[in-house]
Amino acid sequence: SILKDIGQDSVKTKEDKYMMGEAGREKMTWWQGQIDAYQQQESWVWRPEYTVHTMWWPFLGMGCVMFVLGLGMMSVQGKYNEIVWDYTDCNCTDTGDKAMDYLEKHGVKSCKCKLEVNITEENDQAKWDRDILIYYGLENFHQNHRQYADSRDDKQLNGKRLNADGNPDIPDFDCEAPNHSDNDTGLPIFPCGSIANSLFNDTVKMFFKNSSCQLQPITLLRTNIAMPFDKKRFKNPVDDPKTLEGTVARPRNWTTGLWDLDNGLENED
Repeated sequence: SILKDIGQDSVKTKEDKYMMGEAGREKMTWWQGQIDAYQQQESWVWRPEYTVHTMWWPFLGMGCVMFVLGLGMMSVQGKYNEIVWDYTDCNCTDTGDKAMDYLEKHGVKSCKCKLEVNITEENDQAKWDRDILIYYGLENFHQNHRQYADSRDDKQLNGKRLNADGNPDIPDFDCEAPNHSDNDTGLPIFPCGSIANSLFNDTVKMFFKNSSCQLQPITLLRTNIAMPFDKKRFKNPVDDPKTLEGTVARPRNWTTGLWDLDNGLENED
């Protein structure tokens, strides 16, 4: 039939093209053959087979390496003491109210909590004769959200967002309202954005009770505690940060202004 003849002709045409392609490849150089195989998606690739017979030794090797590293970390960790204090529900020393309830009720007012640590009893005193590191952790705080991470003005943080008079100018629109400018004064919020507005601003102080039961303050290191890469990203727009008072507004959730901090934007703690 007519359909049968057409089908046979099409098959024959395909066979002729295939034979012509093979004949053309025989005249190619090695490099041309590699390019042709890549373009025709016929190049050789390594296809791993994830089976029990092929993957048992990598898992066993990685397990042995992790085991040795774990033993080393345990031996190092055993030389230090660690105290974890969750003061979310602590009681304020002044009023006796819970910290969260007190802050929600009184707004910007501060609440002082106290924790006494005995380093002489039930603790190895030899493990406290070295530098003490203080750090904090937050739970249910997702700072990897894109809108949150982009809510800042890098030019402002680097001290280059200035107006014609040399004063800090209105920040970039990446700092969305209401973290952009103060509604009452119209002054630019410095630093602006959600990151600065949610900055951890709790103050940690340490005291030592001597033999006379008197509290002696322990000096904490507040400089050279940040990475050099992070320190280069921040620079004050003026030589004296205290002169910024009256020219910029503080973030909404800050209890103090930037001009009250040591070194302003270059403050490390």
